[in-house]
Amino acid sequence: MNQIKIKISPETLSLIHQLTLIECRSKAYNHSDKCKKSLCIELFEILAKKCISYTKNPNGKPRTLSLKYHLAYYLYELLMAENYYKILSIYEANKLDMLKNDLHQLL
Repeated sequence: MNQIKIKISPETLSLIHQLTLIECRSKAYNHSDKCKKSLCIELFEILAKKCISYTKNPNGKPRTLSLKYHLAYYLYELLMAENYYKILSIYEANKLDMLKNDLHQLL
């Protein structure tokens, strides 16, 4: 299975962890929404493990995030939605834009 590996800063890791948490809390009414929510929960679990491992050794270095292709694509789609950019600072939005560009090149 294809794995997408991307270097991610601790700040960006925390941001996408927060965004997936918000997305996981949303309601799912139809089959499409339920599939997206399932992907979101799977991605959230991976990001939570990465965040926990970072808190055990907070050295500020970028982490390698390895995602299956469908999860990387879901993350890219989540970042493309731009629903959350209005609640973020310019610095945070820039971090997510850089991640979105990196994901686009790998996908």
